[in-house]
Amino acid sequence: GLVSKFVCYSSDLLVDLQHACIQIERARNLTLPMARRRDPPASKEEVESWFDKDGRLVREAKMRQTLFEVGVDSTCRRRIWKFLFGIYPPHSTYLEQRTHDLEHRARYKALRERWEVLDRVMEPQEPEGMSKLLAFYLELSDDEACDMHTNQLHVQLKKNSKVDEGGASQACCDVRRGSIGGLLDDEDALTVLAILEPSCRVFANKEKFDIDSGYPKAKRIILRDVHRTDRNNHYFSHKRNLRKVYRILLVYALFHPDVGYAQGMNDILVQFLLVTRSEVDSYWMFSKHMEEKRKDFMEATMLKKIDYVKSLLEEVDSSMFQFFKASECQDFLFCHRLLLLDFKRELQLEDSIRLLEILCSHYLELNSDKAMAETDKALNMYFVNDQGGSKAGGVSVNLNFTFGIFVCVSILLLHKEKICSASDAASIYGTINGLAMKLDLNAVLDTAEGLFYKYCTMCVDKSCYVELNC
Repeated sequence: GLVSKFVCYSSDLLVDLQHACIQIERARNLTLPMARRRDPPASKEEVESWFDKDGRLVREAKMRQTLFEVGVDSTCRRRIWKFLFGIYPPHSTYLEQRTHDLEHRARYKALRERWEVLDRVMEPQEPEGMSKLLAFYLELSDDEACDMHTNQLHVQLKKNSKVDEGGASQACCDVRRGSIGGLLDDEDALTVLAILEPSCRVFANKEKFDIDSGYPKAKRIILRDVHRTDRNNHYFSHKRNLRKVYRILLVYALFHPDVGYAQGMNDILVQFLLVTRSEVDSYWMFSKHMEEKRKDFMEATMLKKIDYVKSLLEEVDSSMFQFFKASECQDFLFCHRLLLLDFKRELQLEDSIRLLEILCSHYLELNSDKAMAETDKALNMYFVNDQGGSKAGGVSVNLNFTFGIFVCVSILLLHKEKICSASDAASIYGTINGLAMKLDLNAVLDTAEGLFYKYCTMCVDKSCYVELNC
């Protein structure tokens, strides 16, 4: 009996020793990869290969992979984002896509008309200094008045011509050029809009709103935030484009009273405007994106996300985690802005747009085919038949670790030396805030991707260790 107990103890000790050696080796190999040179974005010709002759997206998986790995030519991005953010169903034809465009245009017009009426009815007493800002957004410039006067599509329909100063005329140009197959000419588009108008007004009248509680406060915050939104960018140096931001945010806040407006939403919206150059498309893309993103503006959800950053960092670099803990930064609130805005203020604007489509492609997540392939590969390397091993029934991973969490941890790891040289909590916050507009996107992406695969391997190690000790 004593011998058998000794043999059993020795066996358990050997397993523990084997696992410890593997973990040490993994830790040694947890080096940050060098930023690699990336291929150019997908060309128009490659993008077209994802669609059939009628305009259906038949290679959605390829689209998501390409968006993650290299992106697409800037001239194709507006069209691709309509699929990425759910404006177009994947299997919609050119004709169905144009119908969706016209319906969204008519619906947004109806929402805007109702917002204008409700906003006038409210007539709030504006605080001192706000009346000038309000006048700025309500006053039309000469070029806007000219655009609205020459917008034949809405003039012919005898509609309120303030729907989308740039977008409505763009729709007419698209139809005339036949850029979507020429399946609707001007007359067809007018007919469709005339048919849609009554139902879209009903749609707008049925939308819930709360004009008394959250809206007045939201309006005051929006007035301030929009005025300082990316003013260094040429597009937002024009008053007409700032007015688009103002209108979209107010319409959204009014008709989404459970969400309203919170600071930072303007940063998210501007990325859609820069890609689409259309008030209508930007409103619907922003609304679709906020169906999921809105959770991040709730305190409980954001605190959970920050906890996921803490947990992942503790697993991959315990020394840095302990540094934050010892420096009284264990709450990790310095990650709040990074996660809330998807790193928009940490990157140049074009890079932030690129990262947004990477995150929204959902190509590299822990429930993806790539993650499963990586864990299978690690399992095959872990077990050796002549040692009596067998494949584990399943590998336990934390699905809350989205690719955005890996990006956040990668930013900390890339700047570990600089951050860990800070002497106190205030210096740590200052160092991390000082990274704004200075990040190398390719380095961050390569590090995050490498960290993702190493995490998959670490989960295999843990799962196999647990199984061997059962």
